[in-house]
Amino acid sequence: MIIKTLITSLDNLQTVELEKARKYDLLAIEVGLMYKCKVWIIPYVMTWDGCVTTYNRKYVRSLNLSASTETYIQSRVLKKTLESISLNTGRDTKKEGRQ
Repeated sequence: MIIKTLITSLDNLQTVELEKARKYDLLAIEVGLMYKCKVWIIPYVMTWDGCVTTYNRKYVRSLNLSASTETYIQSRVLKKTLESISLNTGRDTKKEGRQ
């Protein structure tokens, strides 16, 4: 099983999900042939504010994720997004102060 988690914007959500599934398709085929097994590709894509595609339910079921695990994933996404925004804001403020 190949699981790829990604964070993107709402505008790019479906596009990114499809791109990642296609990107890992060749790898899945190669691994499947090499180890004589079936390989699933699960692109777990979410927006910075926790939105997901309609396929997310299918992925969650195939991973057998509990509601609490799903909630944890979303909370981590939100926390990392906030940290990223805070870091970028801090850098911008420092740049403005130097000029």
